[in-house]
Amino acid sequence: MALRALRTITNALLPPLCGCCREPIAGENMLCAACWKELSFFHSPWCRRCGLPFAYDLQGREYCEECSQEAAPMFDMSRSVAAYQDGARTLVLKLKHTDATYLAPLMASLMQHLIKDFEEISYVLPVPLHWRRLLRRRYNQSALLAYYLARGAQLPYAPLFLKRHRATPTQGGRSAQERRDNMKNAFSTTKKGDSALSGKNILLVDDVWTTGATLASCAKNLRKAGAARVYTLTFARVLKGGVYQ
Repeated sequence: MALRALRTITNALLPPLCGCCREPIAGENMLCAACWKELSFFHSPWCRRCGLPFAYDLQGREYCEECSQEAAPMFDMSRSVAAYQDGARTLVLKLKHTDATYLAPLMASLMQHLIKDFEEISYVLPVPLHWRRLLRRRYNQSALLAYYLARGAQLPYAPLFLKRHRATPTQGGRSAQERRDNMKNAFSTTKKGDSALSGKNILLVDDVWTTGATLASCAKNLRKAGAARVYTLTFARVLKGGVYQ
């Protein structure tokens, strides 16, 4: 009761602000109505495996063209909250480049709604940063999302099972093949991960799916360590060929 009273007084003196535009709003960890409308949320029908939304119902078709042709998919299932455009792009870039770490709980809460699609998650892992980039940025935005996601869903958070041992150049401006080449041998599991991953279902968390090259490289190493299933969850996803409606 004391904490609720303190929060009421604090909100009266310092009203909560929209996570995106910083205008006053009614509650904490929320967006104003205008910024909420800028998010292009994914919804069904979508590919059962990768979560790519279909433009229309394909009469029982479960997989997108790419997943249906992939002989050995790297992920068992992938989901994203929204298209990487407008509001979602703004949130991702603010979190990643402007020290807006207050956005992580909000974004993670939206991601948490998609966990129901995954079965028996054993550990939640973030895509790791190389230590030199972590020193420059001072935080890993994917680790923040994974932490708040795991805490909200009451799942084990395991940031030390996977490491990036090669400082790769930025992925920006690269083609899909260049991104895949850039990620080769960039990640590996740790000794702690090797002893814990066998037979487990892993949820791998990142901020954006662009081509899937980074997630695929991480998933490959998780598979090598014996993970039974690898799921991926991102806040946003870049769509090929345009805007999602």
